[in-house]
Amino acid sequence: MWNTLYIAYNVGKLPLLNLLWPAVILVACAINLYFLWTRKQESE
Repeated sequence: MWNTLYIAYNVGKLPLLNLLWPAVILVACAINLYFLWTRKQESE
């Protein structure tokens, strides 16, 4: 967990990546939700 926060902190120092960071998090969350949804559909 701390390793992830450390990486996020370093990435946050870079202006360009700092703008992209929220988008990356949203995409990652969307992918996780998609896999959870498809897995849930398969189990039913």
